[in-house]
Amino acid sequence: MTIDLQCKSNRLPRDAEADAAAPGERRELVIQPDFLQVRSALEEFGAFCAERGLHADLWQAIEVAAAEALNNAVEHGCGSLPAEQAAVILGWRWRGEWLQIEVVDPGHFLPGPQEWHGPRVPNPLAERGRGAYLMRQMVDQITHELRPGGHAIILRKKVGPALFLPPPAARAPLPAASVLDAMSEELANCYENLNALFYFAERLTTAEAFPQFVEEALRRLRTQVEGDDAYLRLADGESLDLHEGGETPPWAPRQIPAVLGGVEWSVVRTHSEATLDDCGALDPADPLHRPGLIAFCTPIFFRQEVLGLLCVARRRGGDYFTAGQLGLMRVVAEFLGIAHRNALLQRQRELQLRAARELEIASEIQRSLLPRHFPAHSRYDIYGFSESALEVGGDYFNAIELPDGAVLLVIADVMGKGLPAALLATVFRTAVHARLDLAAAAQPAELLNQVNRQLFAELSALNIFITAQLAWLSPDGLRLELASAGHCPALRLDREAARIEPLWGEGLPLGILRDPLIESRSFLLGADDTLVFMTDGIYEVANPRNQFLDFNGVMHYLLLHGPAEPRRLCRDLLRFVRLHAGEGPAADDQTLLIAAPRPRFSPS
Repeated sequence: MTIDLQCKSNRLPRDAEADAAAPGERRELVIQPDFLQVRSALEEFGAFCAERGLHADLWQAIEVAAAEALNNAVEHGCGSLPAEQAAVILGWRWRGEWLQIEVVDPGHFLPGPQEWHGPRVPNPLAERGRGAYLMRQMVDQITHELRPGGHAIILRKKVGPALFLPPPAARAPLPAASVLDAMSEELANCYENLNALFYFAERLTTAEAFPQFVEEALRRLRTQVEGDDAYLRLADGESLDLHEGGETPPWAPRQIPAVLGGVEWSVVRTHSEATLDDCGALDPADPLHRPGLIAFCTPIFFRQEVLGLLCVARRRGGDYFTAGQLGLMRVVAEFLGIAHRNALLQRQRELQLRAARELEIASEIQRSLLPRHFPAHSRYDIYGFSESALEVGGDYFNAIELPDGAVLLVIADVMGKGLPAALLATVFRTAVHARLDLAAAAQPAELLNQVNRQLFAELSALNIFITAQLAWLSPDGLRLELASAGHCPALRLDREAARIEPLWGEGLPLGILRDPLIESRSFLLGADDTLVFMTDGIYEVANPRNQFLDFNGVMHYLLLHGPAEPRRLCRDLLRFVRLHAGEGPAADDQTLLIAAPRPRFSPS
């Protein structure tokens, strides 16, 4: 493993010799700071590697390292920037036997040597430490660089030569967008057209629904331009669908597949109008092929997005539509685009209200899965509390009474926030409850290993991991068996002895490897020991001056103010964390689980 920390002056360096030796092998993607876009970028990267014969085992390691680098870039490198300034660049090059991945973000992070040359097992107190450990295990070389305007991490792994080199893809020129003709001067000279415009504007604000507006607009337009037929088509993926509003002509097909083509698809694809003085001259396969008709088709836009087209037809026998009539059709098309977008926004608002209600229900369900009553242990009082940064969250805790009087203490943190994290937290809870036989046998490490095997396929497919900690507390309260999957350490506090000690466990987060070999550690407990379990939302809290509370700050507070009755200690510690953070919502879920000896307990 080679790790290098340095500063560079260029933004995304390119090796001219390497580019000349391996033309077309360099790829670069610019993505917005969104975890879904990270998934899409990794899929494109994976397709590139698969086409060149990269072995699946090598890809699994590369994907884990690249995903960790991208997730860090999204969460930390872009976290404090406005959306318009935040972007992440993923670049890669396969040269000879080496595959190089570069991730560039607008942050200014440069780690210290200790973080990258530290112990074999990472310090789970910080997200960066765990990420550094994961990447060290998965690739051969890591380089950090500071560049003007950003930070880059370069990952290199020896993978062997590519099986073939595909030719560079030809770049097809983008079609130029048409500019709608402005006909306002001509319309201003036509009183009837102005009157029609006032009518359309009024109906746009008063129509109860989009279909009603379409029906009234097309009926008025047919009369105004002396047309026989007028209809609206909306683009829906690979088809143009006839909107069933108003008197749709019987000869117009309800749907036109993209493969069929024709004048109407040409209007949508090229964003241009079609003036047809003889529809009978069109190709017989064209849906608009109608002898004896003239027609005008204009695209329907909302801003720069084409939504479909408006078509007005008239039987031949006189002149074509006048310039004023054509201008009115264009304006009506604009009104239709606005009405369609208004209807879509209204639908979105309805969906948002429904989603908010569903989130409220999900929050109630999640709260119901957390313990409301805690086991009556022979020696310890137990209490826990969890508060989500959003309506629902990915933190989970429990205290489960076992048949022999022992208690299994559980705390977990799913990567991310919101509904996806909450769903996975529920899945984790179910998996733990399914193997309580292992908890009853005082085997918390094996329980975590079994849970990881059960959830690995889903977690790795979603590129998400779970940190978790299980602690078996003996019936007499004198022994603790602790197992940790990448979770921050528990704390043992003895205020009488003015001593506070982190209780470490070794193991990777769930979902990283199929068999992480999590091991448990055994601790003997004293008569005055208080146990505190938490998630990283407790100590990864910054004040308005961007000063973090950190884990040492929590330990210092507990040493000064704890121990106490667990409910009171939990309340006071959360209040201290919120005071440090200042006003505003919490940035992460915050969870505490505390076990404190009863004041009157006397050891035998």
